[in-house]
Amino acid sequence: MQTGNTVFIALGTLGTSNNWTRSLTSLLFFVAGCFSFARFHALLGGPRLRRTLLASFLLQTACIAAAAILINARAVDGAFPTPYTADVVDYPQLVAVACLSFQAGGQIVNSRGLGLNEVPTIVITSLLCDLVSDPKLFARWRANPKRDRRAAGFVLTFLGAVCGGWVSKAAGGLAPSLWWVAAMKLAIALVWIVWKKKE
Repeated sequence: MQTGNTVFIALGTLGTSNNWTRSLTSLLFFVAGCFSFARFHALLGGPRLRRTLLASFLLQTACIAAAAILINARAVDGAFPTPYTADVVDYPQLVAVACLSFQAGGQIVNSRGLGLNEVPTIVITSLLCDLVSDPKLFARWRANPKRDRRAAGFVLTFLGAVCGGWVSKAAGGLAPSLWWVAAMKLAIALVWIVWKKKE
């Protein structure tokens, strides 16, 4: 996610496009999210505590819901496909980008805190590299949990993008997809309430 944004920011120095503004916003708020969520987790006592996971996922849900609310309130144009070219900067849209990027930082901090480094949750490139480089790639199912999580992560990310794209196309906007993501993130947050403690 941030590799592409870094390239767009670098290309922005050529002065040929304003596309770098969205990329810079995304990069800065992603870094701010990583920084903030890591400190927030430490403040609550550690990344694996029930209260930390619940609070973290609720905050991520709020960020996604805020972006959806901005679109529903028509403060941000959430039309799909967007009527803007890459050269047009829709400044209110940057607020929604900031919310989503901030929560993405929290999402990857959560995966790291849970010790699931093999599933970075937002970066497919490293996930695919690690998947196909695994010497136990062809081991039977469940014999290699890291490989299984990587494969599931890729498939679910792909299916999620397909579903989100079709929902956005059918609705003519991004808000319904964002509400679905917020609902799923909220469901995950609530699961932490009943998750059995590991002895």
